[in-house]
Amino acid sequence: MNILLRPATPDDYDLLATMNRELMMDEGSRDVMSVPDLAERMRRWLKQGWSALLVLMNKVVIGYILYQQRPDSTHTDQLEVYVRHYFIRSVFRGKGLGAAAFERIQTEYVPAGATIVLDVLATNPGARRFWEKMGFQVQADNLRLEKRMGS
Repeated sequence: MNILLRPATPDDYDLLATMNRELMMDEGSRDVMSVPDLAERMRRWLKQGWSALLVLMNKVVIGYILYQQRPDSTHTDQLEVYVRHYFIRSVFRGKGLGAAAFERIQTEYVPAGATIVLDVLATNPGARRFWEKMGFQVQADNLRLEKRMGS
């Protein structure tokens, strides 16, 4: 597999936003934002210390990762890599490309000894299966209660 990783540039904001919207739709997200709003949000994140890599196969962008290196939330003397988004376009799934790309990301961009942390929405069981196959284990479930205005 000829998978390459390329750091995203400002020229990629619209492409990242389009893929982010696809990710939100795939996850069954409650509020899917517009591509211009997502591009602006991506611009802000990348200016605030987040990093984005495009995943390419044969020069075609097949996905991306958005992540941040930071002190581990429980062991502040250790490093944590928090993955906010990992997305492979649907036509490229089920071929081992997502796993191969993530292995390469770990090798090239995750420092030795770092812990990788990510969240998976309950509405996305396919993603949970993918990450469990990659060796991730559930650490916690996040519960929400939205109070209506005036209640």
